[in-house]
Amino acid sequence: MSSSNSPATPPHSSVISMPSVATVKLNHDNFLLWKAQLIPYFRGQDLFFFYIDGSIPKPPKIISVTHLETSVVFERLNPAYSQWIRQDNLILSTLMTSLSEPILA
Repeated sequence: MSSSNSPATPPHSSVISMPSVATVKLNHDNFLLWKAQLIPYFRGQDLFFFYIDGSIPKPPKIISVTHLETSVVFERLNPAYSQWIRQDNLILSTLMTSLSEPILA
């Protein structure tokens, strides 16, 4: 699957939790085996082309919203930012659980 086939936005509106998916933890000698475990998992969750490869940038933290009746513009936390941060941290946690202690340090 190439990145040219990926949609422009992440397909999931909810945060996907990440189990520990690597049976072999990354060390100095097994990168290809480690990668072979993780890439299919993230692709299968529709996360590889959005979070892992960085093709979808982090949304802005604050957005401007216009009140329809008063036309007053105010700023608020962007819900897409909050969701992106939660998912990004779950992915980071998954990756960290797949690293051996020397690599993690």
